[in-house]
Amino acid sequence: MRRLSPWAPWTTRCGASIARSRAPAGTVSVGGVVVPLRHDFGGEPPERIPQGFLAQLPRSLRPALKWLAQKDALGQDALLLSSPAERARARHVALAYAELVNSELEYVGISADTTEADLKQRREIVPGNSVAFTNSPPVRAALSGGLLVLDGLERAERNVLPTLNNLLENREMSLEDGRFLVESVRYEALKGSMTDSASGLTAVHRHFRVLALASPCPPFDGRALDPPLRSRFQALLVPPAPLEELTEALQGHDDSVVSPLLTAAETIIELERQSIRQNASFFSFSTSSFLRYCSQRPLPKGNAEDILRCVYPPLHASDCPSMPEAASSVTQALRKLRLKPPSQRGLDDGSGSLVGTHYRTAEIGATAQAIEADMARGQNILLLGARGSGKSAIVRALGHGKWLSFALHRDQTGRDLLQRRVTEQESGASTWADQPVAAAARVGHVVVLDGIHRLPKGALVSALSRLNEGEVDLPDGSRLRASEDFRLVALAEPGDWLTPEVASLFATHLLPEMTPLELTMALPKLVPTATPELCQQIANIATAALLTQNDTSFSVGERGALRLSLRVLLRLTRQAAATSTDAAKLRVLLHEALMSRFLPWRLQDTIDGWLEVAGLAPKVKQETTQNFGVTLDGDDIVTGSVRVARRSPERPELVPAPRDFFASPAALKALQSILLCEHAGEPAILLLGNQGVGKNVAVDRVLELLRAEREYVQLHRDTTVSSLTLRPLLENGRLQYEDAPLVRAAKHGRVCVLDEADKAPIEVVVILKALVEDGELLLGDGRRLCRSASSENDIQIHPDFRLWVLANRPGFPFHGNAFFRECGDAFAAIALDNPDVTSETALLHHVAPSYPKRQVLDKLALAFAELRRLAENAVISYPYSMREAVAVARHLEKYQKDSVVDALSNVLAFEAYDAPLRRQLSDVFEAHFHGIKDDLELAFGSVSGETGSSGSRSSNVSDVEIRYYLPNGQGGPSIPKTGLSGPKHGEVDPSGAPHVGGNRWAGGSGGSDTAGLGGRGGPYRLWDGNPVHSVSEEAKAEVSEEAKAKARAMALQAWEQRLADIEKMDPSMWKMYLEVLSTVEPQVAQLQSILRQAKDKKLERIWLRNRSDGELDDTRLVEGVAGERLVFKKRGTTESKSKSDDDDDRAKRRICFVMDCSGSMYRFNGMDGRLNRMLETTCLIFESMEGLDRYDYAVLGHSGGSAQIPFVEFGKPPANRGERLKVLQRMLAHTQFCWPGDNTIEATNLAIDYVIDAMSSDQKDHRDEKTGRAFVVVVSDANFRRYRMDPLWWSEALKRDARVDGHAVMIGSIGEEAAKIRAALPAGHGHVVLDTTLLPSTFRSIFEQAGIVDNDF
Repeated sequence: MRRLSPWAPWTTRCGASIARSRAPAGTVSVGGVVVPLRHDFGGEPPERIPQGFLAQLPRSLRPALKWLAQKDALGQDALLLSSPAERARARHVALAYAELVNSELEYVGISADTTEADLKQRREIVPGNSVAFTNSPPVRAALSGGLLVLDGLERAERNVLPTLNNLLENREMSLEDGRFLVESVRYEALKGSMTDSASGLTAVHRHFRVLALASPCPPFDGRALDPPLRSRFQALLVPPAPLEELTEALQGHDDSVVSPLLTAAETIIELERQSIRQNASFFSFSTSSFLRYCSQRPLPKGNAEDILRCVYPPLHASDCPSMPEAASSVTQALRKLRLKPPSQRGLDDGSGSLVGTHYRTAEIGATAQAIEADMARGQNILLLGARGSGKSAIVRALGHGKWLSFALHRDQTGRDLLQRRVTEQESGASTWADQPVAAAARVGHVVVLDGIHRLPKGALVSALSRLNEGEVDLPDGSRLRASEDFRLVALAEPGDWLTPEVASLFATHLLPEMTPLELTMALPKLVPTATPELCQQIANIATAALLTQNDTSFSVGERGALRLSLRVLLRLTRQAAATSTDAAKLRVLLHEALMSRFLPWRLQDTIDGWLEVAGLAPKVKQETTQNFGVTLDGDDIVTGSVRVARRSPERPELVPAPRDFFASPAALKALQSILLCEHAGEPAILLLGNQGVGKNVAVDRVLELLRAEREYVQLHRDTTVSSLTLRPLLENGRLQYEDAPLVRAAKHGRVCVLDEADKAPIEVVVILKALVEDGELLLGDGRRLCRSASSENDIQIHPDFRLWVLANRPGFPFHGNAFFRECGDAFAAIALDNPDVTSETALLHHVAPSYPKRQVLDKLALAFAELRRLAENAVISYPYSMREAVAVARHLEKYQKDSVVDALSNVLAFEAYDAPLRRQLSDVFEAHFHGIKDDLELAFGSVSGETGSSGSRSSNVSDVEIRYYLPNGQGGPSIPKTGLSGPKHGEVDPSGAPHVGGNRWAGGSGGSDTAGLGGRGGPYRLWDGNPVHSVSEEAKAEVSEEAKAKARAMALQAWEQRLADIEKMDPSMWKMYLEVLSTVEPQVAQLQSILRQAKDKKLERIWLRNRSDGELDDTRLVEGVAGERLVFKKRGTTESKSKSDDDDDRAKRRICFVMDCSGSMYRFNGMDGRLNRMLETTCLIFESMEGLDRYDYAVLGHSGGSAQIPFVEFGKPPANRGERLKVLQRMLAHTQFCWPGDNTIEATNLAIDYVIDAMSSDQKDHRDEKTGRAFVVVVSDANFRRYRMDPLWWSEALKRDARVDGHAVMIGSIGEEAAKIRAALPAGHGHVVLDTTLLPSTFRSIFEQAGIVDNDF
């Protein structure tokens, strides 16, 4: 804010209602309320007294000054309440009042990182390595009698602000330096009785007052005030600016713009009021931002909406769908008033110009001009744009490369934006060093905040909210008056991080993306080596991809995976221009750019469809056994027609020398892909693939060929930004920094290999984008990596520096983060897949060179290739890799007497407890190794309880002799005390005493005939809990075949009885259930895994800082040396969640399945098997939900005869498979005998009502339990046409209540009817499943759409 009035006694626009006494330290009367002035008018005013705010105080806020004067006169602390969007307005009142009473102002911006040290005292190291205490703003204000402003109480974490409770109530506080603050009156009373100054009592100034700013929660986001804290304040509501004030600010401007601008602002404000009355969410309109933007001359060119978009970002939603939902109601209202003109996108001729390395279309040029104009008018800029759309490029062009860039990440706090703690090298004293924002504010430069959407919530506003007022309070206690030339340019992706309070700090602009026509004109200039034909081909592909972005049949996550950003298109063009422009090669490059190898088949086919729409040849399958030659020719590496120069290493010991590399065709192809990227000059490469495909070996082999020095970093969950760039150290009490491998590689021109990048937190690895794309990265010690050094703190990046990142593929079953989704488009991506059969066969022969059965190795390669195909088709979940096949071959090579089963069991033991999966795997290996299935089953029979067939393993129990020896050297086996008389259960000894060697008691050990352990001739196993003794193998051999047969019969009889007891079904009924179960059994474990992993992203454990225990936080080493307590960090869930979120995390999720039991299911089952799929779906639900306590499910039915048929109620799942079978039989019977008709719509509405009633009942009967998110999944055969039903009716039913996520699953279709119905349903809520094996992926898609499962591709 510009300071319009100098230090003056009483000259203000507030008129006669304010009068000041001219006597030194006199009084001021505000509307008849007299309060004392804190300072006289003589001499230079104190630095901390605000200036210029009283003169600019709007007329509508003058009553607030009188109210504050009343509270001041009463000695009460005050709280100004406002919406977050109007926080600047409330803060203006506080600053104006401080100026009114000539009071010094102390300011604390509250955030989740605020600690006790920010509210009391902070330790500092002084020369001599001693510790001194510096007062924080609350203590300074209390001692000097100033006005303390606490901005943003709702942003604080729990139990932090109570530090101030006694200071607020009794004006008392104990300080860390031993002093104790007491009320001034009490201090004067005690002063006479104090003998010396050692008492430590210090008086709180009688003029000390606290003025807090907050937003009520609810309805606004944040944490409600603790009652003890709230009760200590008197509150006043600060409303938005009235229409008259907005009108006054626009006086003198063009009426053709002013009138619609005021009407639009009034409309948005009224919509906000309605949302408050209806308790609905809304993006608040900031009249403060509106006034600040419109009061500066001249008003920007353009219509009213262009101006309004700068202060109200949701209006950008028509061009950016991820903007807040408030835009829909606002846009509709403005269009009804004819205030919103139709979009003009795509009406220009695509012409543009090249500005530096940035291409500007007419629309992008207009955005650039608008940004420059707003900056000239004193505005800070927020530039929104999708990832890879060119935000950094346009900023570089605007700043001519001179603007300082500051890459942001989630680990940073508001303090880190302004200053950082350091120690002086000579004295060791702790001090503060400016970060880019503070440094630029001092000298009037422009600083670019790249990625503010990554900052923790509240960090930005707590640190920078006063910048628009021309001031900022720094962590070192000083107040910085920013230069008038200082500007902030913030870059971010749209999202729900953009709150009204953040938006009020900036003038917001949206970077438009190029149209295909514009792209056709831009590519030849951005990539001069590309031919016109290639540029047209890329533009045609972009046109086809744009159609996909508008196709609502794809979910939001799928459309994100298929997005071709400008960054991706440019890399695709450069790579195609450097290699080949034929359609087959272009297809390969396109699929690699999107990493489609790891996308669902549907999305891969969509990408191929782009090529066909673009007029290019369809998919061409290349021969995978092609020989990709990689040879050495002197100081060059030759691959195809490409030559890559080798390096001359200064430290040869850093050049890797892999021992396990084998030059198979697949391995050579991987080498060639990396070398082609090196030849193209790509500074960063991403190698993505399954586990065990040879990513590390391929990289090390290329580095060996290049003779390139390597810096290696293994990333993991606890990797931090500091550990990735610099390692802070304390030496002799001084903070030093040691370069991490990444910085060393950048300085010396080495290759930095970051392994397992998907395991590191996204907020850490995302800073790599700044280094790769912008060529600039600010380090923790103030130095800066950059391409061109311009100061002593700059480290020039060596031209030979390369960054190679290795990561596992995204998505289930891998546990890593979605690295490629977040910043993969900044890298040249290479997909490394498992080798083809020929390559893998050659590798296995290489691994086992002396194994005599060579055909076994061939069959291993074929079997593992088939397992991978099953994994790709989602039939099995684990993706068996080349690593497992090599492990089997190594075992056979070393132990050649072992069988194939022995070697396979080493990698298949993980599946021992999953009988259906084990049988699937056995079938695969049986197809290649005839007769091996029984041996595999026998290998795991001890787990499953199955004895297997007559096959035997080479390493069975009889082959291994185990002997125990006593100290005297003699063994102690159990010797049977009786002969053999035939199998029996035996008597039960109620005493539980151990029985060894006999044949009377059941449960004993080492005996004969009875059920027990370690004995011989018994019918089955039974343990009495005592130590087990075993008879010898010779004694076991004495059991006759007749006795063994009788024992088997007794065991079978007992097993059938047990089945009857547990499953409540006889063998014939069991067989009926198995017929249905066997079809979906492979999918049960897969769906269970998906359901178990379903969780909100907010539950991810992160580093919680400012803790009193845990691991030492390397960003707070100076504080630790100074003796502060809260210098540790620990893993946990963030406390910034609201209480409702916390309750939802612990709550069960209700899922109501509505099954189609209509007559058409029975009628058309012979045509497409829809009834079978319905029964299989129900069986899959039953089996998958077993044991999952987080879910409470119900199963209803619908048919022509009834819209609601109860099969399973909430809280009453079928207890066993017998009860499950009865449900299936009832469903089958209903489809056979029900009346024709279709009640799908009615059933959907009734099911939603049923779920809501159940949720309400829970809240009424169990007030301590919360109900989580609810789902209704309606299964139908899509037979709408026959009964003249409109799919839009179903669409309305599915989305009629926001508390329930409705989804439709169509398991049958006559012709294309199901696809047409899905197109009419809400995007992502309609699913066509004509194959039961696809049901798990369908349920995963449902949970992704609801946001409780992370979409990793």
